Amino acid sequence: MNSRAEGPEQVKTQVLYPRLSQAAEAWAQGAVGLSSVFVGIVDEGIDYTHPDLAANIWTNQWDPVDGIDNDGNGYVDDIHGWDFVHKDNTIFDAADGDDHGTHVAGTIGGVGGNGSGVAGVTWKVGMISTKFLGPTGGYTSDAVKALDYLTDLKSRHGMNIVAANNSWGGGGASQALADAIGRAAKANILFVAAAGNGGSDGVGDNNDSTANYPSNYNTTSAAGYDSVIAVAAINGSGGLASFSNYGATTVDLGAPGVSILSTLPGGGYGYYSGTSMATPHVTGAIALYASTHAGASGAAIKTAVLAAASSTYTSSLSGKTLTSGRLNAGGFGEVVPGLAVNDVSVVEGNSGTTSLVFTVTLSAASTKTVTVNYATANGTATAGGDYTATSGTLTFAAGVRTQTVTVSTWGDTTSEGNETLMLNLSGAVNAAILDNQGIGTILNDDVTLPSISINNVAIKEGDSGYTNMIFTLSLSAASKQSVSVSFNTIDGTATAGSDYLAASGTVTFAAGQTKQTIAVRIYGDSVYEANESFSLQLSNPTNAQLGASRGVGTIQNDDRSKLVGPAGKLSTEFLMAAYGDYFDTALATLNDGKSLKTK
Repeated sequence: MNSRAEGPEQVKTQVLYPRLSQAAEAWAQGAVGLSSVFVGIVDEGIDYTHPDLAANIWTNQWDPVDGIDNDGNGYVDDIHGWDFVHKDNTIFDAADGDDHGTHVAGTIGGVGGNGSGVAGVTWKVGMISTKFLGPTGGYTSDAVKALDYLTDLKSRHGMNIVAANNSWGGGGASQALADAIGRAAKANILFVAAAGNGGSDGVGDNNDSTANYPSNYNTTSAAGYDSVIAVAAINGSGGLASFSNYGATTVDLGAPGVSILSTLPGGGYGYYSGTSMATPHVTGAIALYASTHAGASGAAIKTAVLAAASSTYTSSLSGKTLTSGRLNAGGFGEVVPGLAVNDVSVVEGNSGTTSLVFTVTLSAASTKTVTVNYATANGTATAGGDYTATSGTLTFAAGVRTQTVTVSTWGDTTSEGNETLMLNLSGAVNAAILDNQGIGTILNDDVTLPSISINNVAIKEGDSGYTNMIFTLSLSAASKQSVSVSFNTIDGTATAGSDYLAASGTVTFAAGQTKQTIAVRIYGDSVYEANESFSLQLSNPTNAQLGASRGVGTIQNDDRSKLVGPAGKLSTEFLMAAYGDYFDTALATLNDGKSLKTK
């Protein structure tokens, strides 16, 4: 099924969305968002280098760009998300345009408070691009993959993904898509959808009587609540836009969708109109709410958004939306600031101490004194050997939003991998903890990591049963931490299953160890044959690098000595050894004229 973006229709008038969405009221309360709250953008791609977007684009810490699927989710180097159109990690393709997705991103999370460009509804957020729309539209099957990608990120890594923005429509009903929305709903990811821009006549339609997808889906039976929020577009005067679909039971609320100024590729800006432009206002407001209401479920967030809209009665939406109201990002009640701590790193140095400086941030300034406890914990780094354990309580006076915690790390000249420790937050007063753990990385600056090498081995095969061929793995220098490496056998002239038993797995060197072995079972036989070989390949080292990474195992034939058969008669093996390829034609009989069968 083919889907299309809802909008845009380019126009040239003044942007009015901070007033019509009440986002400015939330900002005035100190609520401007938090980078540890995430939203997915299921749309075209995003120009992630745009100066108003770059700081709020998600970067995947679990899968750096190295050609390997490090986090095992099936997508290699998905550093900012995934392009399901071209099936690669390039979430922005200039040749495709990607203006619609970039415009949507700016409305959700354009960087605010910097005196330039535009400000999104939330100034701080992590935006994940899941591109499934190209120049000619997209496929529902790819939208399913995009949603499952977001659900997997949340389930696998515990990311606080609160919503997926869906400024698109078309393709009709799809059970596969409904199921994917339901799976996301179970993970407390809201599905914010454009109500649609009417038919070919450009006049809005009633979604109660003519279903619009995906905004008409409902996840109540799948997740116990309806995660779908359908959004109509209003103009600068608060009137329902002429092109906007509506529905007293199927469209939830209105949001600004006419003449919306936002980001465009190449560092540009432009005015677009459509329910596509209304939808990201709601997504941004959801992220804003989540930044000040830690741990709120998807159902609770939707309830809060619709309650605020219901309290913002808008006559043009009466009988046209479920709430008869418009988005009110400033009407979410008392702002409860959220606390988060960042990840930091420092080069260890050769001696003395260096400082890891963690920053603990409140998502909004508070009129009350806020306190929170902190304490370090070991990761691969050890307190007393790599750093000094630290604990205590941070106090934020009224109006203060940031505090720091300094952890001393100890320098050395030992070759080792990078090491980590954690700073954990707990026991907050007058605030909620949104991100309770910061990771501190002590970067090794000493000699290169020790290398792992494997030797070559040769053994006689034996006549029957099996013999173990023992490969030795050597570490060039002892390490302070465990070292591991994967291995697997590869056929050469020897064949797994008949000449040897295939082997694979992982070998671990405990701290201080420099030798380990791998045993490969070799099958014996009494058949004369040439020497045979296979390889044992090393890969994926941890806390080390590869030296000689392939060992050759040679299975030596030991059957030449058995040249005499039963009762002293010459054996077939002898004839083969003596005559080679001429055996079949040179000798047909042997010993009393009995025929020989060749090997």
